[in-house]
Amino acid sequence: ALAHTGLKAQELDENLPHAGLKLGANYSTLKLGSNNPKNYTNGWRTGFVGGAFFNVPIAKRWAIQPEILYSQMGGYINRGSVLGNEYQRFSNLSIPVMFKYYLGSDIRLLFGGQADIVLQAKGRLGGSPDQENTDDFQRDHFALNAGAEYWPTWNWGIGGRYIHGINDITEAGVPSQRNQGAQIYVSYRFGKKPVPPPPPPPPPVPV
Repeated sequence: ALAHTGLKAQELDENLPHAGLKLGANYSTLKLGSNNPKNYTNGWRTGFVGGAFFNVPIAKRWAIQPEILYSQMGGYINRGSVLGNEYQRFSNLSIPVMFKYYLGSDIRLLFGGQADIVLQAKGRLGGSPDQENTDDFQRDHFALNAGAEYWPTWNWGIGGRYIHGINDITEAGVPSQRNQGAQIYVSYRFGKKPVPPPPPPPPPVPV
């Protein structure tokens, strides 16, 4: 019984108010819509992601985790052997707001939404130099996210999530494009693990 009580207390101690940093990579593409008259195909690119997160408990096993990130998304569009590939990169201020469920003392499940504000967009055709084309795209991108984290220690964790864009990000709209990607990252949590209180003294031996 004492071991069971101690396990429950340990799991509860994991879900405390805290902040931390995360650093990782995005593997993203521009998912094309049905209005694709030339039958272009999409390809994937890698990008950097990093920033801060905040854990706000709302129940024993539930928390809300807002994040503030610098995130590179994008991809490329294969327009055929004659026109070549069109490469695109977005530098975003990303604000995910995730619901977090503590499955155990070291595994968390996350799902929620994300708003991206485009700070700068650059594109290029084939091997030509990158050129800024921020005005060719919407400044506000929105996505749904879902993922999981594993925390082998109190301070360090690894995680991954899927990002599914929900709005057309092009100004012209032909072909329509939505963000899609996967994210992997390492997280660092500030602070030290609380020291559990000492067990209560045994009851006095009756005389």
